[in-house]
Amino acid sequence: MIARKDASYLADIERLSLSIQKGNIKNIDKTEAKLKNHNKKHKIAAEKYNATILCSEEGKAQCIEVTAKTTESNPLSGCYVIDSTHLELDEVEIWKLTQVHVECIPRHERRVGHTSRVSSK
Repeated sequence: MIARKDASYLADIERLSLSIQKGNIKNIDKTEAKLKNHNKKHKIAAEKYNATILCSEEGKAQCIEVTAKTTESNPLSGCYVIDSTHLELDEVEIWKLTQVHVECIPRHERRVGHTSRVSSK
């Protein structure tokens, strides 16, 4: 569903850019207003892209260039409370350690044949 929204936004921007290239829209103010309207209409998809208007030396719009914004993945999202005595580790390392522990418990339970969980404090 997100990909469809992105495709719709990119198609609208492409149509606007083609209209500029054909000469139907020359005024930079009108181009900026139309781009702003498209960004309002496709707010979620527009947050993922940088759309810039390329202008000629005379100050007339030539086309619109769209590039994807680079996003850094956030390894920690949501709300987690983890008590730890490992003060030397940062939050990402503690999270990875917790995930290894969570993955190991079910394997141990299958091997031993019981479902009790023991916390290590």
